[in-house]
Amino acid sequence: MTINQRFELLLKAEKINQKKFGVKAGLSEKTVSNIINGRTKFPKSDFFQAIAKNYPHVNLRWMLLGEGDMYLSKEERARVSAISSDERAKLMRIIGEKDVQLIDKTEQVEAAFQLVMRAAEELEQLVPKEQWKEKRAELDRELAKLKH
Repeated sequence: MTINQRFELLLKAEKINQKKFGVKAGLSEKTVSNIINGRTKFPKSDFFQAIAKNYPHVNLRWMLLGEGDMYLSKEERARVSAISSDERAKLMRIIGEKDVQLIDKTEQVEAAFQLVMRAAEELEQLVPKEQWKEKRAELDRELAKLKH
């Protein structure tokens, strides 16, 4: 199950729609919609911060990794509430730094993808049309593997 699917389950369990969640969390309706429909595969830290702040009973480990239950037990909630605001701020900074690193990696993959596409276009001009169709299908399969 993906983060997107878990988020959709959370909204159903909390009996809240996308718009209400966005308003409560300070996120745009489009941002929330993109997460639900999978256009945003890896939500940014502000999404998880909003869940942690507005739904402190939700297990973020479940949301991020699919591990454990959707909701924290009473004991787990007590441990989470015992964390100081300084510690929470430090954790959120770390998550933000990881967001930046993930975005950088995504941009690098996208740049590599663009290079491969340009190379494919150049090959198309060099290889006879009959052979190109076969090579193009092979390249498309390889690129699909890279994207996932």
